[in-house]
Amino acid sequence: MKAVLVRQSLLLLMTATAGCRVQAPAASELGGATEGAVAGDGGAEVSWLPGAPPAPAGLPERLRAALAARQSAGATYVPRTRHLVGKAPRYTNRLILETSPYLLQHAHNPVDWHAWGDEAFAEARRRGVPLFVSIGYSTCHWCHVMEVESFEDKEIARFMNGHYVCIKVDREERPDVDAVYMSAVQALTGSGGWPMSVWLRPDRAPFFGGTYFPPRDGDRGASQGFLTLLQRLSATYQKDPARIAQEAAVLASAVRRDLEGQVVAATTTSAPAASVRTTTPPRPAWRG
Repeated sequence: MKAVLVRQSLLLLMTATAGCRVQAPAASELGGATEGAVAGDGGAEVSWLPGAPPAPAGLPERLRAALAARQSAGATYVPRTRHLVGKAPRYTNRLILETSPYLLQHAHNPVDWHAWGDEAFAEARRRGVPLFVSIGYSTCHWCHVMEVESFEDKEIARFMNGHYVCIKVDREERPDVDAVYMSAVQALTGSGGWPMSVWLRPDRAPFFGGTYFPPRDGDRGASQGFLTLLQRLSATYQKDPARIAQEAAVLASAVRRDLEGQVVAATTTSAPAASVRTTTPPRPAWRG
């Protein structure tokens, strides 16, 4: 079973194409969109997401219907957010359309979250922006801490929405995705965990990653907070695509070696446990 999962993860990594053209995002995509509205319970209006591109045609109606269905399913539905209009959520994103308990926990963040899928990568390619992928699970303590500190923060959400396509992944639903990007984070940092935070090109190749990040410089003793990291990585992605491509190639090679080593270990019953890790970490990056 593990060998099958690792092969699926390796296949996922190998679907990344070799070249990905980087272009500057349009001015309208850099946080200039106004906050529209999606109707909530009893017709109350909940705002579209701060700094996000305009909602595609038909999406507000789908979100409105999904939210109404959850509200009518039982009086126990409580939006998991501090952004409320009365008792109704001010923001509702695409995760309201999902069934995963973890993804639904983030359905009312002001972040323009997408579920994992081709649509998100196509949008990133169209806009000429990188992707930010956050992977976790419903009972993860630090996942919830990062949600409260960063994903519920309107300033941070506005920057994420204007400069990235953002994806939420439930590792219990997509262990193949989790395996690929955990290998990348371990190659970069020497360790891993959740929440997992990974920056990708539109060809799905990772170029940077980590786990939990405090929201701002100085928080919890961090010299560099999540918002600063988002800003620096976005700027480098636009101004120095050659560096991004180099980092992605080095990291993809390390991940591929790791996953291939795991296939060998999982299919060789006599292989010692130590053979599972075969990656030589690439040079540290993004330290300033």
